[in-house]
Amino acid sequence: MMPVENRLMANEKRAVHIMSNLNAVADASGQVVVFPLHRRSGAVRVAAAKLLRSRTAAAANRYRHTLAQEKFAELAALGLSEDEQDEAVGAFLTEVEREMAELHYERIRLHV
Repeated sequence: MMPVENRLMANEKRAVHIMSNLNAVADASGQVVVFPLHRRSGAVRVAAAKLLRSRTAAAANRYRHTLAQEKFAELAALGLSEDEQDEAVGAFLTEVEREMAELHYERIRLHV
């Protein structure tokens, strides 16, 4: 994870902390606001493509498990509760599955 960067707004009274490649911000009260995992389209596409390229179901399951653990660790480091982490990672993996189905359909459509 990238180190926290501080940026002062024009009024210099509020600091906004940019974390993890702009995926989370802390407002002036210190509450962390995370950009939803399932909306990170680049990460979703990469994960879906890697899962589709997996040679075996066991390899896909290992990758899915590793991916989930990485996302849990990222969210835990940002201070999210376990319930919030579960919801966010679940939504991310659901979006990955949706993207996999879309990519698979595209492949079929292009080859027919």
